[in-house]
Amino acid sequence: MKIVKFGSLLSAIMLWAVFATQIDASSVNDSRSKDETAKTNHINKLWLSYNQAGNKLHKELGRSRNILSEYSEYVVSKSYGGKLLPTSFKSADMKVTKNNKETLYQIKARKVDKLSATSLGKIRSWKFDYLVVVIFNHDGKLLKALEVPVDIAKDYAKKSSYENGQIITTTKDFFNNPDIKDITKNIQKIL
Repeated sequence: MKIVKFGSLLSAIMLWAVFATQIDASSVNDSRSKDETAKTNHINKLWLSYNQAGNKLHKELGRSRNILSEYSEYVVSKSYGGKLLPTSFKSADMKVTKNNKETLYQIKARKVDKLSATSLGKIRSWKFDYLVVVIFNHDGKLLKALEVPVDIAKDYAKKSSYENGQIITTTKDFFNNPDIKDITKNIQKIL
């Protein structure tokens, strides 16, 4: 009888050990599950906030859903005292009238990690006077703004059959060209 009791006790201890291990494992899984759920919820909230902010900007800017371009065009137009052209206007984004003379501007913007070579959006028509390049970092802070005469911009353009237009890549030479006017401080005043 004593052996049976000892065996029963041993069986009970072994069962308890197995059960306790399963409880510990499931609590770890529950902990991971809670961490993963919290992370997923956090990411979902960030996603919704991002989209709500984009919708609010779109509503305020009132143009296309390309928020980076629209915001850049808005800021440049405020800096220059210009008038934004309809989005259907193919060659230019903004018109500035001074002394009864109209000057047309094409505005290109990018967000980058650091100020280095980046491709600007395609240019299909050169019927503007100046290209304005606005470069922000990924936090939305202005890194650089440049005013490029159209003839200088053409010198940097490369034909892209894939894009059905011409592409300008901002290089060190581009940033340091003495014929390109740095307007960063002017744009910064609006921000």
